[in-house]
Amino acid sequence: MMGAWFFATSLGNKLAGYLSGFFVANDAGVLVRLYGGIAAGLLVSAAVLALLTPTLKRLMGRAGRHDGKQIGDR
Repeated sequence: MMGAWFFATSLGNKLAGYLSGFFVANDAGVLVRLYGGIAAGLLVSAAVLALLTPTLKRLMGRAGRHDGKQIGDR
């Protein structure tokens, strides 16, 4: 599991380095497209994760439960 964590971190750093190559401080149009593209990518990622939530909960089974109750239930 730690390997997956470090792999995800390295991919994020690689992507950040790649996207920083498009940064041009003097051109507002390039900045709008760059940050707009990043925002669009984040929204798509959030939508995919939201769609996967029921599947992930089902695959986790009883994870996060104790004695058949949700943690925090009285």
